[in-house]
Amino acid sequence: MKKIKKLIFILSISILVATLILPKAIANFNQNNKNSYTVDAATHIDKEEKVCKVGLDNKEEELKYKEEQNNILKQDKQTTHVNKDIHAILIEEYKYTKESLNLRTGPGIHNELIITIPMGEKVRVIDQIDGWDKVVYMGNEGYCSSNYLTNKKVNKDIIKSNTLAKKEKNKYVSNTINQSKKELIKNQNQNQVQDKAKDKTQDPKFINGILLVNKEYGLPRNYAKGVDTKANNQLKKMVKACKDEIGKELMVHSGFRSYDFQKILFDNYVNRHGYERATKFSAKPGYSEHESGLAFDICDKDQKHRLKESFKDTSEGIWLKENAHRFGFILRYPKDKTHITKYIYEPWHFRYVGIDHANNIYIRDITLEEYLMPERY
Repeated sequence: MKKIKKLIFILSISILVATLILPKAIANFNQNNKNSYTVDAATHIDKEEKVCKVGLDNKEEELKYKEEQNNILKQDKQTTHVNKDIHAILIEEYKYTKESLNLRTGPGIHNELIITIPMGEKVRVIDQIDGWDKVVYMGNEGYCSSNYLTNKKVNKDIIKSNTLAKKEKNKYVSNTINQSKKELIKNQNQNQVQDKAKDKTQDPKFINGILLVNKEYGLPRNYAKGVDTKANNQLKKMVKACKDEIGKELMVHSGFRSYDFQKILFDNYVNRHGYERATKFSAKPGYSEHESGLAFDICDKDQKHRLKESFKDTSEGIWLKENAHRFGFILRYPKDKTHITKYIYEPWHFRYVGIDHANNIYIRDITLEEYLMPERY
């Protein structure tokens, strides 16, 4: 019972204390909170002012920074700029046109033409790609081939002088070529006229019973109808002897030719090599020994050396040179005698003159002209 009374007493005291002290404590607490709030607010406001001030300073610095960056970018554009799309370094510089060239809308001749820039003009290069320069000329922006631009200033007066000289040179060359062609045609026509005149009046030239056919002495248009019978028989004997003696077969590449056929051959050579050169190895129609039926072009069976000087070094060529006279044939156009025969050395061309005459010519090592007209040589 005493314990209960004691507990009630303590509880009453506690309530009394709470009643007297708690309101003051709450008030103090609120005051403290108010003071605290005031301080915090002031501090916060002060911080806001500082933040605003700092923010303002940063903005000014940012603007200043941006201005500096813009200045740098402007400078960069005047020097070097990297284009990530084309991966090319674009350098602004000035160049000069070496020749008149086309300014196009893009790099390549397939692009549209903007303007043609004259020679020696100054252009501003702002880009380079795949052999083309992007340039600015008189307000026009486009692409020109890099091959026609140079870093060195071009003297327009020199260009004009060179251009005029080039035109004069081309004109001179053109006139010279045309004149040469005219003279060539004129000479050919004169030669053809002379040939026709000779064809009408030319009679066979016989000396001591031997027919002479060369550049000076020709034949009538229809002198022979084919290979001479006696010459053909001796040819067969010679071919057989070569086979029997050295085991080589001879091939007759060309025998009788008509006037018309010789004309076709000669005209073809003239068209390919010119008149003067053609006459050194081919006879004009009416002046070929083949038209007499007495001449033959002979070669090896395989024709590897047909109508070639190399035939002289073959077994067949050597045998013919040393044995043809036995059958009445001579080497008609020997080496080192071209100044007499007027034809190139032809180790394949053999002419039938008869065994006796052939032996004499072979032993003396002379040409038919020397044999028939010794007074001339």
